[in-house]
Amino acid sequence: MAIGRAFHKDRPDHAAQIGACLIAWPEVEMQMAALLAVLMKADTDAAMAVFLSLRRATARYDAISEAAKATLDAQGVEYVTAAMKVVQSVESERNALAHAQWGSCPLKMMA
Repeated sequence: MAIGRAFHKDRPDHAAQIGACLIAWPEVEMQMAALLAVLMKADTDAAMAVFLSLRRATARYDAISEAAKATLDAQGVEYVTAAMKVVQSVESERNALAHAQWGSCPLKMMA
């Protein structure tokens, strides 16, 4: 039985899959930053720097939402809102993977 950091020794394939999910998240953040830049019709590098300086996810989502409301029609805002709901859902899953306490138990102990 292993709990915590020792878990990866018993289940390296699981640990690799968790890692693959976690390393995909920065790409999601960069795409959200790019979306903010497009919505603001701003210099991409500057908008990305501002977006990435916002530490809380709610501030990031609020920035995109407000930029969408300021620049898009109702249907465009609806699309951005729907996309952000998907991202928030995926972020919840990512957070569960990143912050969980992992463990493993051999099958023979489970009987």
